[in-house]
Amino acid sequence: MSKLSRKETLAQASAMGLELSADGKSWVPVKKSVVEAPLKKKQVKIHVTEQPVPGWLKWTVRLIIIGVIIAVIIYAIGLMMVVFLLGSVFGSR
Repeated sequence: MSKLSRKETLAQASAMGLELSADGKSWVPVKKSVVEAPLKKKQVKIHVTEQPVPGWLKWTVRLIIIGVIIAVIIYAIGLMMVVFLLGSVFGSR
């Protein structure tokens, strides 16, 4: 193995991220002074749009509610008819 010149040795060490220590006896990682730029604050506008409910869904819900109301009314009328019928059959004696 041939001896490398001082410049070549320093170039290889630099490529590996090393530098000679202050006393010249050992290799240490290169200390890079990194100055980070302050982050720019951006104001981001978020547009929230509500998606409209489809017309068919509105009408379906409305019709179901009306159907339930009619069913409850018919049930109440039928129940009253049965009560009055039983009352008239058994109450006349």
